[in-house]
Amino acid sequence: MEDEKCMCRVEKRKAMKKMKCLNDPEDERMQREKAWMEMIMIIQKQQQQQQEEEEEYEYLARKRDHLKEGTIQS
Repeated sequence: MEDEKCMCRVEKRKAMKKMKCLNDPEDERMQREKAWMEMIMIIQKQQQQQQEEEEEYEYLARKRDHLKEGTIQS
């Protein structure tokens, strides 16, 4: 899990460098757009991972609560 977060940070850093290092004026706009799209994809990936983690946490919490209720009733 930590490796994925670290990789996302590395990808984000690379995308930021691409946005800052624009050399050719003709390709500048296209490179900037591509860098922004990469950044958006990285952010969406992070949000999806976070949502999946939250859903898994909620599922485990419900399962735990269900098991507690079952042991109390027994």
